[in-house]
Amino acid sequence: NEQSQLASLLANFEERPSQDCSTCGGAGFVPCTWCQGSKKSIENPFETLPGRAALRCTVCNVNGLQRCSDC
Repeated sequence: NEQSQLASLLANFEERPSQDCSTCGGAGFVPCTWCQGSKKSIENPFETLPGRAALRCTVCNVNGLQRCSDC
């Protein structure tokens, strides 16, 4: 953007209002519906057992969020 090219690249994209979604409030992300944001897999026990580690949830991102389905 130091060369002022970003505005011309984004000119053809539709601008989205920031507060139009009642589900996420315009953030675009909601807590994971599978692990509720804990980022741990439900298939594996949440507590770590000797010799076993908790697996990471494959539905959400590294912050425990997933894209809002209504946006």
